[in-house]
Amino acid sequence: MKPSKFLKITSLSLLVFFSAIIISCNDENRLTLKDSQDIAEDALTDSYFEDADDMSSLAIQSDAATAGGVTSPSNRQISVSDSRFCPGVVVTIVMSPNSSQTVPVGTVTIDFGEGCTDPRGNVRTGIITVAFNGRRFQPGSTLVWTTNDYTINGIQLEGSRTLTNITGSTEESPKFQIELVGGRATFPDESVATREASFTREWIRAANPANDEMRLDGSAEGTNRAGIAYTMNIQETLVFKRGCGFPVSGVKIYTREGKQITIDYGDGACDRQVTYTVGDQSITTNVGNN
Repeated sequence: MKPSKFLKITSLSLLVFFSAIIISCNDENRLTLKDSQDIAEDALTDSYFEDADDMSSLAIQSDAATAGGVTSPSNRQISVSDSRFCPGVVVTIVMSPNSSQTVPVGTVTIDFGEGCTDPRGNVRTGIITVAFNGRRFQPGSTLVWTTNDYTINGIQLEGSRTLTNITGSTEESPKFQIELVGGRATFPDESVATREASFTREWIRAANPANDEMRLDGSAEGTNRAGIAYTMNIQETLVFKRGCGFPVSGVKIYTREGKQITIDYGDGACDRQVTYTVGDQSITTNVGNN
């Protein structure tokens, strides 16, 4: 089963929308252009880290070795069936000498080279390296990805992202603890946003994979491109459905300099409708394309 592409929010649409409702920046009970920029930046940074998660997981699932099917330490290329792995992307798996069928250990390298443009127009360069330990989907198994000059749409991502399977048993829905340490997003103008995050992600499998859901809880914190500290807390579980590319329900709170912005993703419909609330002001809008 291929994991969903639960990712990507178009930040430009957020900026365009909020640019039309510039309100006094001194009013803590109203939405401002600065709010719109911060929300867009948080959404963009989060979606790009989620994208790297998704591609790393997909690469790991694309070879039998990660399930204990191969013990050879030989270096070999593998094929990944996903449109983001466009022609020219080289995916290599290397099994560790101490790998076994019981506990497969190794690394997968995803090399985008000088540039890979996917069907949605996203351009990726550089390398993602994924270290795995334990059979995929087995409780206690881990996946850690890091980057080497990796960029997406000109934004360079750095940090170490660890996914640990915390499922109670193989009979339960797969559940992962996600920790982002030292997260950095460097933008084309050389401004930098930092991010640390801790999430739990539950994969709800359906009889038809097209109906799978991902449920996300947790929080993140860091500094935005202006160096201002922020926090983001998921107040009500974010739910993603396969093919929507955007949360279909759930609520998160973005806080900067004491100002709280509530972001409500709706009631479960795959309609990209979002409601933003600051103080007594709420605005509902449909947010862009994938």
